Amino acid sequence: MTFLISLLFIVCTALLLARKANAQSVLMLGGILMWITALYFVSPEETQNIRSSYSLLFLIKGLLTHLKSVFSDTMGGLGLMIMVIGGFVKYMDHCGASRILVDSALVPLRPFQRNPYLLASLTIPVGQVLFMAIPSAAGFALLWMSAVYPILIRMGVSTISAASVITATTAFGVGPACATTASAMSVLSLEAVPYFIQDQLPLVWPSSLCMATVFYFYNRHADKSLNWNQTTNGKQGEDIHEKMNEKEKNAEVQMASRYTPKVYAVLPLLPIGLLLILSPWINPWAKESNFDTTEVMLLSFLITLFCEIIVHRDLNALLTNISVFWKGMSEMLMSVVSLVIAADLFAEGLIALKFIDELVRIGATIGLQASGIGSILTLLIFGAAALMGSGNAAFFAFGRLVPGIATGLSCSGTFLLLPMQMAASLGRTISPVSGVLIAVSSHAKIDPLALAKRNLLPVVVTLALLMLMHFVL
Repeated sequence: MTFLISLLFIVCTALLLARKANAQSVLMLGGILMWITALYFVSPEETQNIRSSYSLLFLIKGLLTHLKSVFSDTMGGLGLMIMVIGGFVKYMDHCGASRILVDSALVPLRPFQRNPYLLASLTIPVGQVLFMAIPSAAGFALLWMSAVYPILIRMGVSTISAASVITATTAFGVGPACATTASAMSVLSLEAVPYFIQDQLPLVWPSSLCMATVFYFYNRHADKSLNWNQTTNGKQGEDIHEKMNEKEKNAEVQMASRYTPKVYAVLPLLPIGLLLILSPWINPWAKESNFDTTEVMLLSFLITLFCEIIVHRDLNALLTNISVFWKGMSEMLMSVVSLVIAADLFAEGLIALKFIDELVRIGATIGLQASGIGSILTLLIFGAAALMGSGNAAFFAFGRLVPGIATGLSCSGTFLLLPMQMAASLGRTISPVSGVLIAVSSHAKIDPLALAKRNLLPVVVTLALLMLMHFVL
């Protein structure tokens, strides 16, 4: 009975999100209603006298205590980590380090300019590496659009093919600075470096190469089917490039008083480098320090401030610019952290309704083992992310269920959670309502639905390979 009720709540939530209802409000309301429903169906002894005023007051007190617990636990741990990451990323954009990093990454791509579709496909693994340091999907895609898109267009790649490979650079949300990675580490109490090197990288790099290969053949074939005129596109590309040069010149005029040295390209990569250097898993001398991700992000920010004062020698400007860090933190609080809290309440509601126990029991009844349940959860999150347009919302809503499911199936939590995390960001890449597709399609002046259709086949093939590697091989 409770399993069917849980499914009803999930379906209703999905329908509301599909109608573009506010994700935080929907997940939070669903979680509260499921928690209250669980009192009647799971713990009837607690609700026998619910009609009396004292029992109703007891129910309200219990609900408020539950809400307070979820809010405080999230804000003090995972929420703080995500907000610090957001502040650091925002400051990297402000000081110009993100732009310098993207410009530097274009250098190894220049020898491939004679083969435009090969160059376009190679931007996927190169961009994926940078995306780990600049983990805002829409923000990074727009940076890549300003740097790479004009080159691809001028060389004869169609607008939709160029836009597709740029959105594909954000198809894998991995690395210590990623919000879903932070959530996964919190859920399973993982250390950043072992999870990144041992679990994420072995699954991501072959998947990324697979995606680049499929995009190479598929985009070339699709453009030939459309009889794409490369000469015309090249002329359009030159016009776009000239317009972008004008924008860049205007930006340079506005930033004329601010010098950004090339060495700033290293700053967005600092958190990854420091996590490796300060990890006891790699550096045995760092066992006593045991820096966590939040501390490393704060250390990276302090190092950036030190570089800023050396380069610009303007203390007043530096003190003013620090407000950008706080602004980045507040933006993450309003968007991501609020979503994490709402998703936690939704997950707690499913747990209260014994959804995990029933899912494991049903899986065992029909003969599904850990791989079968994991495949279902992976596909569920992939579909939810495509529907919602948010990989974070899908992963946060269901990721919290994994420890209980893993215990019931006697398997590693990472075995279930890792492909779910990958599926969340992959699903976002084929969603016409996702921020990254809307931003890129608007910039390229194409239909987001057409861009989502172009991404569909390569992303589905990549997901199939990912699941085959993880669950079968």
